[in-house]
Amino acid sequence: MRKGDLIQIRGAHARPATVLGCSDILLIVQFLAGDVAYLRRDVASTKPLQWRLDGMPVEVCEMAGRHADFSKKLAALEKKTRRSK
Repeated sequence: MRKGDLIQIRGAHARPATVLGCSDILLIVQFLAGDVAYLRRDVASTKPLQWRLDGMPVEVCEMAGRHADFSKKLAALEKKTRRSK
């Protein structure tokens, strides 16, 4: 994951968020309501996507589909507005 990626948090705190910063064991996210949270990697888990938020296990998934749709729409808009004369 990289800074600015949209993610979906599943589990006890299921909601979308944006990544503000990340490392191997820490993930800083901002929820759409403006709240900031720190997720810590669950090192005892055998699942690679397992994190802990407020002590509760959650799963973090990237929302890649929305990024691809946005890229297509942006390319179409650029093509429409930047016509050569």
